[in-house]
Amino acid sequence: MTTMLLTLMTATWAYDYPYLMVETADGEVKILSVESLVLTFGDGKLTAVNAEGTQALVLTDLSKMYFSSTPSGIDTADTTSEERQAVDIYSVNGVKMGTFESVTQAQQELGNGIYIVKSKNKNYKITIK
Repeated sequence: MTTMLLTLMTATWAYDYPYLMVETADGEVKILSVESLVLTFGDGKLTAVNAEGTQALVLTDLSKMYFSSTPSGIDTADTTSEERQAVDIYSVNGVKMGTFESVTQAQQELGNGIYIVKSKNKNYKITIK
């Protein structure tokens, strides 16, 4: 009975954390969406498969893993002051989606999802619905 209760509590807590953060020994942070996430270990690698694709990470390169409610270190920002600046857009997995003339252009060309914006002055996340 106690085990069942703890399992239910853990499932409830995990629901509040939509990201798995994986930090490598050199300080790089990989952000993985936990939606449909499946982790497997084998041949000295951690393989993560989710709705966004597959990533294989060498276990000896990893320093820590943790769940987060937001992509670590990235603020949600009001983009109105930077709408006319050129920006680089990345997926939450760190894949560069392209360079755009403005955030507005990126929002028109990209599909629904959460993206990381790198502008001249700062980095922040946007959600396109």
